[in-house]
Amino acid sequence: MLIRKKSASVLCSVTLGLGLLFVGCSGDENKVTEPVSASVTTPSDAHVQEPSEVVLFGFDMSQLTPVAEGQIQKVAEYVRAKSSVAVQVEGHCSEEGTVEYNLALGNRRAMAVRDYMVNLGVDAASVTTISYGKEKPADAGHSSEAHVKNRRAEFKFTSK
Repeated sequence: MLIRKKSASVLCSVTLGLGLLFVGCSGDENKVTEPVSASVTTPSDAHVQEPSEVVLFGFDMSQLTPVAEGQIQKVAEYVRAKSSVAVQVEGHCSEEGTVEYNLALGNRRAMAVRDYMVNLGVDAASVTTISYGKEKPADAGHSSEAHVKNRRAEFKFTSK
């Protein structure tokens, strides 16, 4: 942003860029233009910590539980507060079922999370989805405990 103001025989300019504020005036031979620091942090960005939520789902389910909704609300608050952040919702499944079925189920899980976030006021353009099906397990085991951990949606945050 460049603002110029001319009064009498003094020409002054203010330039704001790359987080620095430069103020300079021409017309006075003895003045030196010096950078002055300016804060570029907006109040909504201050002290907002990235959430580390993982949303779990039941066997063959993509419906959100009240616990899942609470977790998603935390993520939605973060994305709304950080206008420079986008989020990718990853849908995952346990090893049970075919590759094709689990890709579709992972997609339904990711879309359920995305839709809920949009309903909470998150800009739809800030939320993308991907399904990994059973290809990226959180727990590589074959027990029921491993299956529970793998039926999930995860959040990956990026800059817009």
